[in-house]
Amino acid sequence: MEINFTDLFDKESRNKFGVSRELAREAILTPLSSEEIAYKGLQLQFFTKKTDANRFLLVLARKVDNKITVDLAFEVKANLAETLQIQQPTSVLQKLVEKYGLIVTIGNISKKIIIAQEIDLKPEQITSLVAIKNPDNHSFVTSMFIK
Repeated sequence: MEINFTDLFDKESRNKFGVSRELAREAILTPLSSEEIAYKGLQLQFFTKKTDANRFLLVLARKVDNKITVDLAFEVKANLAETLQIQQPTSVLQKLVEKYGLIVTIGNISKKIIIAQEIDLKPEQITSLVAIKNPDNHSFVTSMFIK
């Protein structure tokens, strides 16, 4: 299985958060848990791996054919995901986003995380498809797959 890494991974996960490609690759090949969401031809994959007694790695990737492209990976402190052993990776992602995320508006829906949801848009809404509320002007990472 071929595993590739995006520039987004290098810029955010590796350079800002210190997550190595090797650690992300290990999480994909020998995960604690994994989950896949297929939606209209898009296959998203999520993996977790325990890195030490107090941390877990959460990896977000896309699968095309037999290739996995890693977009982001985050180290999650165990206290944020206390019961990670029994949770799916998207539940861990949701907890991470609920704690640290910003509100995203698509059409008439405003949430911190929107996964595999159809949103009907009027033609005039297409020009301003996504808005991110960031009143304190924090730096942030976005990962969007729009079909």
